[in-house]
Amino acid sequence: MINSVNFNWKRAGAFYMVSLCLYLILIVTFSNSSSLKNILFTSYSPSNEIIEEELIGSSIYLIDIDRILSLYLADPNIEYVTVNKLYPDTLEVTVNKYETLALVVDYRAADPKYYKLYKNSRLVPVEQSERGSFGESFNSLSVINGPLDSNVYGEFVNYFMLLKGTDNSIVTNFTLNGLDLTGTVDSIEVNFTKPENLGKKASAVYRRMQEPCPSMAYSLDIDETTGEVVVVCDI
Repeated sequence: MINSVNFNWKRAGAFYMVSLCLYLILIVTFSNSSSLKNILFTSYSPSNEIIEEELIGSSIYLIDIDRILSLYLADPNIEYVTVNKLYPDTLEVTVNKYETLALVVDYRAADPKYYKLYKNSRLVPVEQSERGSFGESFNSLSVINGPLDSNVYGEFVNYFMLLKGTDNSIVTNFTLNGLDLTGTVDSIEVNFTKPENLGKKASAVYRRMQEPCPSMAYSLDIDETTGEVVVVCDI
């Protein structure tokens, strides 16, 4: 009887040991097969290196997507990010940066400050090394004097976005001096009067590009009664 009990205990112990070994083998095999080995980036971002250092070698099943998104979206130049897990061992990170609508140069300080204007109305400083990439064929806004209304950059976004959707080749170089707004639209001089209703004025600019004023210069204003844009060609 005692021998039978001892035999059963030994058999149970052997069973548990074999089961434990199989479990450990499965864990190791699963860990190796789910270990992140590759990250595919669609564009450069300083966050790419951080992501690689943190995630390569970790389990793809335990990767926190929200953590990755928050890291990238802390960069004001990035509009949105998508992250896809390509099982068993690859991560795909698609980074979409904001398109620069215009170069903004603020001359109100002793040293001019350079910014990029994005469609969310946000101004992001331009690095010294970037300035050379903005040529004469790029939209610009020169701020000479202020103060400025809190929504003034939203007005310029409306202007640039509307023209972008109709004729992306039109280039406008604005000069804002207090409340007076003038500009050059493809070498045509335009007095925009004030930095207001620029979405409507953009529509008028597009129409006037099809039928230019003989003097190649005109003024834009808003009729206070009808709310429509008034175009006056210079003599």
